[in-house]
Amino acid sequence: MPRQTFATREFFVNSAENATHRTVLDLPYFFSKMKFLGENSKLHCITFLYAPDSEHNPIHVVISLLPLDDGCTKITVHGSYPNGCVFSKDGYMENAVDNVEAALQAATSGATAPFEPIVLKKKFSQRYRKVKHNTAAILGNALKSRRFFKPSHS
Repeated sequence: MPRQTFATREFFVNSAENATHRTVLDLPYFFSKMKFLGENSKLHCITFLYAPDSEHNPIHVVISLLPLDDGCTKITVHGSYPNGCVFSKDGYMENAVDNVEAALQAATSGATAPFEPIVLKKKFSQRYRKVKHNTAAILGNALKSRRFFKPSHS
C-alpha cells in the first residue's frame, strides 16, 4: 500500500452552495470536536482542527465546496496530520474523515441534535496488551511496597 500524508473523501449534498457554506461554517456548533481555524477565499476552502480526545493527535480538516447546479454541491473533506506525518493505512484518520462526512451529511439534512461521532474500537490484542501491562504494574508495585524481597545483608 502506498504511503500518503492525507485522506480524502468526496460526496454530494442536495443543497445550494450558499446554504452549504453556512452549514460548514456552523459545523463547530453542531459537532463539538471541530474547531474553526480559518477560511481561505483564494482556494475556496475552510480549515478546521479535529481533536477528538487526548489519546490521539489532532487532525487538520480542510473542507472545500464545488457548486454543481442550483440544488447540488460537491463537498471534499481532506484530512492530514498537522506535523505532516506519513501513513499507509491509518484507521484513526479514516474514522475522523468519516465522522466529518457524517456530521456534514446530518447538518445539511437539517438535524438539530448535536452530532455524536463514531468511536473507533480497539482491537482485542491491543486491549489485552493494555490489561496485561496494567496487571504487571499493579503486581510490581504491590511486591515493592510489601518488601517481599528483603536485602540479604540485614
